[in-house]
Amino acid sequence: MRTAVQAGAPFDPSTSERRFVLLGNDLLEAVALPRLVPILAREAPRAAVQVDRADADFVKRLEWGTADMAFVPEFLVPPSLRQLRLPDERFVILMREGHPAASRRLTLERYLELGHVLIAPHGMPGSLVDRALEAVGRRRRVVAQVQHFVTVPFLLAASDLVVTCPATVAALAAPFGLRATRPPVELGLDRASAVWHERAHDDPGHRWLRAQLVKAVDAPPVFRKA
Repeated sequence: MRTAVQAGAPFDPSTSERRFVLLGNDLLEAVALPRLVPILAREAPRAAVQVDRADADFVKRLEWGTADMAFVPEFLVPPSLRQLRLPDERFVILMREGHPAASRRLTLERYLELGHVLIAPHGMPGSLVDRALEAVGRRRRVVAQVQHFVTVPFLLAASDLVVTCPATVAALAAPFGLRATRPPVELGLDRASAVWHERAHDDPGHRWLRAQLVKAVDAPPVFRKA
């Protein structure tokens, strides 16, 4: 019913009180929202944005119209959804400044000797990193598994653990003064997309939201190292 009412309805950002529902993780909340919210405040001061977790049912939520857009890894995008590719990101290894491993080149052997943090937003074991290591017959030691990206800087600053993560996390962790280095195993690029259902594609409000998303993606990072 929500989708049917909104589809094709006129949309004036200056007066609309529409609430846009986005599905994602805490990285979306911490990095994308600080870019998107100021745009909404200028152009749609009465509109609102709500972020819910992108769980396994994200496709159904887009189909049902209970969410406007989801931000997910590209490999999870089914052909039935429209998508906007987000900028590719490289992977980095983060550790605290003064970490014993920071003074030497991080070889694969040294990397595997370290204790690792695994970020698993859906709470499931395994990751792109573990699959890459399995491909060369190796395995790392995961000491801590967490569901939230924003937890990681606190863990790293208080321990000798390391994390392998998208470079955006390094920007988020800039206030912690962490050190970033390249992984000693080939991981490719982190590819993600913003996706939505076909029924929402021509909705004026949704078209406007997508335009603001493009502006937000092109905006400079909010988190910078001093």
